[in-house]
Amino acid sequence: MELTKQERLNRIVDLADSILEQLVEDRTEFRAKDLKQAAELLARCVKEIAKLQSHGTGNTLYEYEAAINKLRVSYNILFLGKEKKTMANESVS
Repeated sequence: MELTKQERLNRIVDLADSILEQLVEDRTEFRAKDLKQAAELLARCVKEIAKLQSHGTGNTLYEYEAAINKLRVSYNILFLGKEKKTMANESVS
């Protein structure tokens, strides 16, 4: 079943929320290369969404899917590239 425009917009919001959760997690560090790649994809996604908004109702569902894919890849870069700090470093003797 193909997603509607509203379902795709909801998916964009959900993915953005997931990315924010990854970025604000206290005990997570990210490699600079991963952050740079994720930032580039997020900027491209913002540009894509701005174009969708400026063109109004003539947008295809494929165009929304392109933005979703950029968010997905950015999320995967952050999720797979993060390094958890160990609890051993934080334990009190």
